[in-house]
Amino acid sequence: MSPGIIGLVGPIRSGKSTVSQILVEDFGYLPASNSDLLASILDRMKIEKSRANLGMLGNAIFEVLGNDVLAHYRIRTLGNSRIVVDGIRYEDEIKAYSSIPNFLLIAVDSSSEDRLNRINAKSGQDKDPGRTDLHALKRLDEARSEIEVPLIMERAHARIQNNGDLNNLRADVHRFIRSRL
Repeated sequence: MSPGIIGLVGPIRSGKSTVSQILVEDFGYLPASNSDLLASILDRMKIEKSRANLGMLGNAIFEVLGNDVLAHYRIRTLGNSRIVVDGIRYEDEIKAYSSIPNFLLIAVDSSSEDRLNRINAKSGQDKDPGRTDLHALKRLDEARSEIEVPLIMERAHARIQNNGDLNNLRADVHRFIRSRL
């Protein structure tokens, strides 16, 4: 039986969205990005979708309603769908998603240098800031939303190393998913 929910955890620009895209395209999962959900709220409010604004909105929501509020929303609206949650950040989310049979958690990791290159390649686009350096990346990794990520990654059912080679990444995702079917 294939998992109803696959959660992805990893640091900023480690490749979670790319793994999510592979699961959507190759295995028929529906995408469920926490960042996209927050971005849609910012859109409706006519507020810029920067990483800083996404962080502030997420912090406000999670501090008031709990770190698991988006997880419980997704579980309530899941129906018969199979989703891949791009960007699990909190232990409370894992507790909520673990109530779903066959929930799988995949850690996506990448070197700081590769992550920095991805941020700089997207400089000024989407939610990424302008060009940055390793010190700025370290500050991003220390944000409230990133603090629990290393601990959650240790609890993952699998760890996929994204070295930037899309074919290898796709093969790793396929191996893991097929081993779970």
